[in-house]
Amino acid sequence: MKRIFTLIILLTGLALGTAKAQTTVSFPSSSPYTEDFNTTPGASGTTYPTGWRSYSNTTFDGTMTVGSQSSTTGANYNYVNRIGILGSGSTFLPGSIVLAISSTTGATSMTISYDVIKIRETATRSNTFNLEISTTSPTSGFTAIEAGAYASGTISEGTTTSFSNISISGLDNNSGPVYIRWMYSDVTGGSGSRDGIALDNVNVSWSGALPISLVKFEAEKLAEKVQLTWVTATEINNDKFIVERSANGEDFAAIAEIKGAGNSKELNEYTMVDANPFKGTAYYRLTQVDFDGTSTSFEPVAVNMNKGSLSMEQGAGSLEQGVWSIYSPIATEALIDVKDINGKVIYSEKIQLKEGYQHYKLNLTSQQTGIYVLQLIAGKESITKKLKLN
Repeated sequence: MKRIFTLIILLTGLALGTAKAQTTVSFPSSSPYTEDFNTTPGASGTTYPTGWRSYSNTTFDGTMTVGSQSSTTGANYNYVNRIGILGSGSTFLPGSIVLAISSTTGATSMTISYDVIKIRETATRSNTFNLEISTTSPTSGFTAIEAGAYASGTISEGTTTSFSNISISGLDNNSGPVYIRWMYSDVTGGSGSRDGIALDNVNVSWSGALPISLVKFEAEKLAEKVQLTWVTATEINNDKFIVERSANGEDFAAIAEIKGAGNSKELNEYTMVDANPFKGTAYYRLTQVDFDGTSTSFEPVAVNMNKGSLSMEQGAGSLEQGVWSIYSPIATEALIDVKDINGKVIYSEKIQLKEGYQHYKLNLTSQQTGIYVLQLIAGKESITKKLKLN
């Protein structure tokens, strides 16, 4: 299932100090996002790849210079397919390279891996190049990530230091914008140029939350029609639902499309009626479709259109301790369970149904207020009811 991540493009090619709104670019549909700088800037380019910026102190500097081990002028450099910084005097001391993300909604357990290369060695001056994250701005509100600390002082020139799977879960499921920064700072003081440090092989990976949290999906016989009802607790980039029907539970065909809520953290209820259902047992399947066309199908439900199919209706009493009227066309064993909004089973019981009508008392007085789902399963048939305890 696709998880959408949108990356803020940090505009380059602007005059030093110019402030402009940031544009956006999407993360790939699935983990990970990678950048090795081989295409942009490439071996000798002077343009930042989409989504990256460099700052001298807190001022944006989009003037990338092609550099090497012999470069000594303070600047942001392209060190042959690697972007980096060398500070000198007050230029790029401190400095930073920033990647910004407009939304990590749906991303969980975010981690980052990358390489840091010491390009130039100075005998008496060293620098840090530390990983930090922020949800405030590309120049403020940052928190240092301890596992991403780097100090160049004792590291030999030309050495690559690899950082693997550092947690940046502070950015998880955040509507953004959020920022990832490599902060170049002076350690020893003094004047003149410092160590040249470069960044390469950046990999941001994540686990993805499901695009929707489906509370229930049920099919109910209404005279000669079937009413389909489903409820979602959350939706992430949900374009639409496709309702499919089958006579055998295997070969499904679409019969309707219902527009989704896009992004929502509220309960959403959807209904549709199949005015011409199959005779006998009809199977219905719900398929969710993302904005990019990627889809996920959920387990089908069945409804028996023959006279006297399984049914369950609330009778006397409150939902918390009420009596339910159940009809079964045959004597059979059944399962009754109740789940909370997260799908956790909080009540479950096997019962023996007789042919015809019977009553079942359900006691939920110990449960907290909220939305629950009651399900009766007997053979290949099932009935699902939404309960709202007050």
